[in-house]
Amino acid sequence: MPYKYPEVAKVKRREYYLKNREKRLLWQKQYYEERREEISAKRKTRDYKELYQRRREKILKNRERYGKSEKGKSTRRKHCNERYRIDPEYLLKKKARDIARRLPLKDNCENCGTKEELKHHHPDYSKPREYQTLCYDCHGKVHGFRRGPRQ
Repeated sequence: MPYKYPEVAKVKRREYYLKNREKRLLWQKQYYEERREEISAKRKTRDYKELYQRRREKILKNRERYGKSEKGKSTRRKHCNERYRIDPEYLLKKKARDIARRLPLKDNCENCGTKEELKHHHPDYSKPREYQTLCYDCHGKVHGFRRGPRQ
């Protein structure tokens, strides 16, 4: 019997669940005990890698769709802002980067000598005026990123 108001339906479902919980658990236990061999045989024949891949693809699609929605964007912004406002390490990095933007880059990369895509690199953020000039690739290697050349 459908209810006119969803709140009433929710309360009624919860009441029914609590009232019949023991009965349902007993039924599930009996069902499993009677069909134990059959169930275990089915589990052995399933290809779990394929199942995992299908579920993973679905989860990733849902995550991507949520990330593009307005709610996902606002949640991400909120959490990022909260984290960075209170993280002292991030504040130190931010200060060092702000100072570095005003400082001139050297003519070439200190590691490989390239003159393209140069960046500031701070080995120690507590000393913002001490920096290295590195190219995009060398900067990635120093931080442990596997970067290829930019397209």
